[in-house]
Amino acid sequence: MSSRIVPVMPPLLEGEIIKDFNAKNCEHAFNGGACEKAVEMYLLRNKINYSVPHIDQGIDLVIEEKGLERAQIKKVVYKHSLDYGMKKRGIIKHRAIFDFRFQTSGNNSPPRTKENTDVFYHVLMTCWRTLIFKVPTIGLTTNPDGAFAKMKNPCLDRASIQRRRQEGTDIRTCLVSAEYDMMVFQKYPEFFAPKPTLF
Repeated sequence: MSSRIVPVMPPLLEGEIIKDFNAKNCEHAFNGGACEKAVEMYLLRNKINYSVPHIDQGIDLVIEEKGLERAQIKKVVYKHSLDYGMKKRGIIKHRAIFDFRFQTSGNNSPPRTKENTDVFYHVLMTCWRTLIFKVPTIGLTTNPDGAFAKMKNPCLDRASIQRRRQEGTDIRTCLVSAEYDMMVFQKYPEFFAPKPTLF
């Protein structure tokens, strides 16, 4: 059964798009440290206490929130990529692809599971916006070995149709904080305008 996907943010502006994506500019353009600070500010604004473990055992923050104590902070990696579905129809179209990662790169770290992680904070940060997605692991699907999938790629910035049944948590519903530069408001005023209701 198909369902309509409503965008949770307006499209990226030209200055936010990394077109020549590679591992180098991914790591240094908007690094993970800035994402960690964004999550810490979000927690403090909402009067949620936390601590930073002195020993790195795969947990970024220990949070005073029942059931969500062990937190991993992940940077959302976005790429400007060719839409291969449209290419098959003879249309050349590039779109933003958003990688929500649930595992650490490399083979030395133990896999993230519900046994060692309670919540992921995924941060999409560009020069003109910061979005935080709070994703409790209790609703995430796992592989047969109990580990989470390496990544998911939800559609964030455009309306579309989801034709396959949603498995586990819909990450789009986990958005808890969104901050935009004035340039984004000026470019997409219709996105921020009050939406009509039935009542």
